[in-house]
Amino acid sequence: MIRSYRADAGLSRAALRYSEQHWNSDSVRNARQSETRSFQQMVGTFLIWRDQIKHPQPELGIRFAFVIVALALRELILFDRAYLFEAILPIDDELLGNQLTRMFLQYLGTGSEPKSIR
Repeated sequence: MIRSYRADAGLSRAALRYSEQHWNSDSVRNARQSETRSFQQMVGTFLIWRDQIKHPQPELGIRFAFVIVALALRELILFDRAYLFEAILPIDDELLGNQLTRMFLQYLGTGSEPKSIR
């Protein structure tokens, strides 16, 4: 996800701002529906491992964990706000990948340790 956000940050930021300003246009509505279908498919894929997820509501946990990861990446990469945290925690992609993965897995209660992204 980090590589994807980095690769298309400018275009994604512009598309996000456009969609916020034109929320009810047909093209934005169609894009939201497509993203919703993709998200549903991704959640369904993760539910294959439902028995390894200790969150009391596995589907809710998966959804919420992805929202938190997406929000962090949106702020830190798309809107380039990592500098706001520089004094307390310098953030690079390796740290971001490792810690977001750890947060994601621990929130779901998998007990798994993330592998390094490098």
